[in-house]
Amino acid sequence: MDISRLLARCPDVVTLIVGPGQAKITCHTTLLGFKSEYFDAACFGGFQPSESGEIRMLEECPEAVSVFVSWLYTGRIPSCSTPPLALWILGDALRSPEFTNEAMHALFVECEQDVIKAETAEYIYANTSRGSKLRTFVKDLVLQESPLGYGQDSGDENRQSSAYENAWKELIRQGGDLVVDVAMEGSFLYNSIAAPEPCRSANHSKYMEPITTRPIEDFLEGKPREGTRKI
Repeated sequence: MDISRLLARCPDVVTLIVGPGQAKITCHTTLLGFKSEYFDAACFGGFQPSESGEIRMLEECPEAVSVFVSWLYTGRIPSCSTPPLALWILGDALRSPEFTNEAMHALFVECEQDVIKAETAEYIYANTSRGSKLRTFVKDLVLQESPLGYGQDSGDENRQSSAYENAWKELIRQGGDLVVDVAMEGSFLYNSIAAPEPCRSANHSKYMEPITTRPIEDFLEGKPREGTRKI
């Protein structure tokens, strides 16, 4: 995408009012709409910004939204304290598959360095819908890591922690979609069945969202997206 051409023709900006503290983040409307179906509806659909040129996002994290806006202009996710999984969830809420894919790549790196904790898996399932790519990823990660399968002889300090194991046991006792998804393909215990390797580069495509956008000419000509969902 030729950003300079797009911004030269469509220089309008909007102010995002984010979080309980109502942080103000300014961005070009065309960039928001081009990369996010949520903002496409907000800026170019039936629910356009108010006369004040503001869009309120009081339930979102200001730092996460700042990361999203930075990515719009640079194509890269900057170093920040916001976890990749939180960025993925934001991208999903904004219906921006390119952003969720960037966040997923960051998550591959993070999960190669540490085991997944029960509270992390619980957070992901609580903030995603059935069939999401992030759910598929965490389910496959659990199948690979078998959090109850190694005990004290694993050589991993995280696995040797009784708190780590007890947290997983409590999550399993609660039941829910994660327990069902794991049970359908394996278990939380180690077994000889070949488990998925979600962080292996050859398998990354399984967790990528299909990219859906519309021609840049539509923005230059002021055309609305066909079938854009209203917010």
